[in-house]
Amino acid sequence: MRFNLENIGEDKDVLKLFPQLAKIDSWKRYYSTKMSKNRVLRYVIFLYSNDSVLNENPPRLLEERMASAATMAGFPQDKEGNFSEDVNNLLFKLFEETHIVRDTVEVDEPENFDLDDSPKKGKAKKKKEVKEVVKPLEVQLIDIVMDFLIYQDNMLWMEILALERMYHQYIRIIMDDSSDVKDDKVLLDAQKVKGELMPKLKGIREQLNGYYEQFFTDHDALKKKVKEKKVIHSVVSRAK
Repeated sequence: MRFNLENIGEDKDVLKLFPQLAKIDSWKRYYSTKMSKNRVLRYVIFLYSNDSVLNENPPRLLEERMASAATMAGFPQDKEGNFSEDVNNLLFKLFEETHIVRDTVEVDEPENFDLDDSPKKGKAKKKKEVKEVVKPLEVQLIDIVMDFLIYQDNMLWMEILALERMYHQYIRIIMDDSSDVKDDKVLLDAQKVKGELMPKLKGIREQLNGYYEQFFTDHDALKKKVKEKKVIHSVVSRAK
């Protein structure tokens, strides 16, 4: 496993163990009073790594893998084996819910907080909402997951982006209004080009669907959210 955490205690700082992951901005900047940064990052690695023990073939149901990832990450469970409401709503249902969770915290700067989300030094003077400094928790979690998927499959993500751009360029050409063209030859040439592009659109769609399946595997809710452009605008600019 590329980022092997199986025999490493949850108290070990993930970003110090794997400095390359600290270069991912959303991982470095994650902050919340609701869920430990280290546990969240461990959960994402266990659940979304291509070579994770949880993703071996044949893979178990996604819901089962989510619960195993949360356990391996160190999230506590009650006597009945249930996780907290935050884990259920913010991790297990992250891509199925539309609500945004906003934190109201006592904080001077996010960097003053340790892995267990407790202040390292000093006391905050007053309680304030830090939405200018810290993104809503749901948005942070979506960024963390998408950035990790892009990090481990960067070339595939770039091919997806290239195909999407080509698709939209073809659409624009086909929908271009030629009614004001007076030259018959120019008009016929334009119509010929549009006719040649139409079958190519179907090929691009089929290729994109194959790439989506390869990139998102069975994470259908995440795939749907990205394809519907609910989060695509926040991740395209980070694909390099």
